[in-house]
Amino acid sequence: MRQSITDGAPDTASSLAQQAVASGVAPIDAIHDGYVPGMHDVGEQFAKGQMFLPDTMAPGRGSLVPAAY
Repeated sequence: MRQSITDGAPDTASSLAQQAVASGVAPIDAIHDGYVPGMHDVGEQFAKGQMFLPDTMAPGRGSLVPAAY
């Protein structure tokens, strides 16, 4: 899950969220354990100048996916 956020892959994030919920993972756990670390990675890359503001938008959209579950 973490990597799907870092990569800015909302379709993958959605699929992984669905799989997690279907396997019994609480949505809050999926968010806390998978998506929050991904957003942290994005923030770290932005702070180091390795990712720029437009690059941070796609990961942000992907991190909203598990909130729908």
